[in-house]
Amino acid sequence: DGVLITSQEGLDRYQENLGKEYVERGLKAPLEVPSGILIQSARFPEPSVVTLNGYFWQRIPKIEGTEISPGISFAQLIDEPAMIEEVYREEREDETLIIWTFTAALRQAFDPKQYPLDIYDINMRLSSLEFANNVLLVPDLAAYNVTAPHQLPGLDDTVRINNWQLIASAFGMGFRHYGTDMGISQRPTIDVPELAFNIRVERLFLGPFIAYFLPALVATFMIFGFLLIDQKPDEPEEIVTALSYTAALFFIVAVLHTSLRENAAAISLTYLEYFYLLLYVLTLFVALNSFLVVKYPYLPIISIGNNLISKLLFWPIVIGFMLIATVYVFILSR
Repeated sequence: DGVLITSQEGLDRYQENLGKEYVERGLKAPLEVPSGILIQSARFPEPSVVTLNGYFWQRIPKIEGTEISPGISFAQLIDEPAMIEEVYREEREDETLIIWTFTAALRQAFDPKQYPLDIYDINMRLSSLEFANNVLLVPDLAAYNVTAPHQLPGLDDTVRINNWQLIASAFGMGFRHYGTDMGISQRPTIDVPELAFNIRVERLFLGPFIAYFLPALVATFMIFGFLLIDQKPDEPEEIVTALSYTAALFFIVAVLHTSLRENAAAISLTYLEYFYLLLYVLTLFVALNSFLVVKYPYLPIISIGNNLISKLLFWPIVIGFMLIATVYVFILSR
């Protein structure tokens, strides 16, 4: 949440509005430190964790009587500390340029509800190591040849993420509510501005299609094929055959479903899972249908056209259910 900064004009407007807001709140305007980032590699070691490697830099202004501590902290850092090493320093007349190389594993708040047609925003929250002087990191847009999101500023040309396509990248300025001044009187306690770097990625559909959707589709056709088999009334063996067949399908579907949830790190239902829920229902439906054909062949729903009603309703139910699930996931629940 916040404001995307894609041009110097946009950054100037943001700084102007922020300055007015600080005056209205009776706060001292923050010291602005231009900062940039260049990502050279990225990967997902876990579905909700991203590991990034690259460079970041800062142009520390020289202000008489004020000493600003250089450096950046990663708010979403997990497990191990970030590997940060200074690789370049240049003293200029009015500022100091410092460049670091880094590797950091960051926790992400991904929602796989639309899996496998989902789009994620990799978010890097960047904070200054300087607390006492109320420092605000701002994007160093002048250091980039391009700043339009679709041109992927801040990303090396060689960056690739397996099974994901890079769509856009951009800096953003958001507000974080910490609820404390950390014992520093100059530090605001509410709506602290914070720099972020965002990378938008889209999942490539082919992998999940082959691994999870295609087997589920084949299982659907197998269920329909079993429904087309003419079963003999008053033959208990037909019921045993139907239960054995549906039990085997149920086991396969359940294993695939479990693997899907683990791969997507799902908490709530994902889009593709609605297909699996439908398969559970269809499996029970076929077993129940076989029981009725054998035990109660005289029922109208069974006797008409040799179980024709069940065969005709199968695909409309499948398509209709998935259509409702699509509308719900991609439109109603957004």
